[in-house]
Amino acid sequence: MSDPVQTTTGRVRGLVRYGVNQFYGVPYAGSTAGSNRFMPPVKPASWTGIRDCFEVGERAPQDEDGPISEVYSLDRREPMGEDCLKINIYTPGLGNGRRPVMVWLHGGGFAGGSGNWLLYDGTNLARKEDVVVVGVNHRLNLFGFLYLADLGGEKWANSSNVGMQDIVAALSWIKQNISVFGGDPGNVTIFGQSGGAAKVTTLMAMPSAKGLFHRAIAQSGSAFRGITRATATKAAGEFLARLGLKSSQLDELQKMPWLQLREAFEKRPGISNTDVWLIMNSDNTRRANAQQLAELKVAQGKAADYQYYFTWRSPVHKGQMKSFHTLDIPFVFYNLDIAASMTGAANERYALAHKMSAAWAAFARTGNPNHPDLPNWPAFTLKDRATMIFNNESKVVNDPNREERLALKAIRETS
Repeated sequence: MSDPVQTTTGRVRGLVRYGVNQFYGVPYAGSTAGSNRFMPPVKPASWTGIRDCFEVGERAPQDEDGPISEVYSLDRREPMGEDCLKINIYTPGLGNGRRPVMVWLHGGGFAGGSGNWLLYDGTNLARKEDVVVVGVNHRLNLFGFLYLADLGGEKWANSSNVGMQDIVAALSWIKQNISVFGGDPGNVTIFGQSGGAAKVTTLMAMPSAKGLFHRAIAQSGSAFRGITRATATKAAGEFLARLGLKSSQLDELQKMPWLQLREAFEKRPGISNTDVWLIMNSDNTRRANAQQLAELKVAQGKAADYQYYFTWRSPVHKGQMKSFHTLDIPFVFYNLDIAASMTGAANERYALAHKMSAAWAAFARTGNPNHPDLPNWPAFTLKDRATMIFNNESKVVNDPNREERLALKAIRETS
């Protein structure tokens, strides 16, 4: 067991494994059940004595569908519940350290997933690169993003995007507490993949998150705008109709069992949840959005932007899966053996994982991903469009797939 650590709400104790202090299920906010449902996060209750943080907490309520089995096998399948605003912390050393802090936001398209997946275990990254890794759980789907502000009265005025408000609350907790876990609250990097990357780019535009993080890494996903208030209100009204409720009966939403709400939310006539997930996450938007984000950052002129293209192909199923969505995650976290169902077991994996995990940590430490074991990685410019190609031979290529980029851009501009 680790030494006890004093947080703003009480003392916590974790595990020490593989030379890393692990704290699971640390509360950064209170339960979201009952009168707190659909409301902004509230501070966690304080406790006396020492709280043992040995096990992951609940995951946010969501449907039972998961991604492909090779990835789904890394899901802990922990119980769901509304007391889900917890974080997992991995640190090489306790006390007032100055290690970079890397805050992971899981994927799942704002609708599913969990920061507790084995795939996201931060132990290896923390030990290898001497950083503090934090995995965040927050509200999802209707529990995190049902828009009620224009349907109810004053009570519901802030019931909007509470899932993102949860993440801001987690970052605020980290700012107040991470120093006793050996981290530097003045050097926080947020990073995420797919829906987690969209959360990263959303935080970049949220005034309430200003000053709570200092660098950002978006892997295979960018979000530029949300839906309009009118559209969100219409969707909320349709959901209320499924439950047989009127806008004057919003309080009933806080009294129903969460399973009843989830069941009503999951009804999609004529199309399965898997089909919805595949449509929303089709790869034809990944590259274009990432490049558009890079162009906007260059135009802003405030911070360097670094682009990468992951082309390593998995040998699983005789190579038929190629460079599939999420495959870069085990390389970033140096979780190759944990994620052998995704990466196979060849020794060649380790060199690439070292290059990538060290680059992510270098960026978290200094804002520049370069390190001695990687070819020079220039910042992105509109002239050169330098892009690091990550494979067994990693190299920089200017404007890779230029013809495809221009063709897709022309289609998007005319559609």
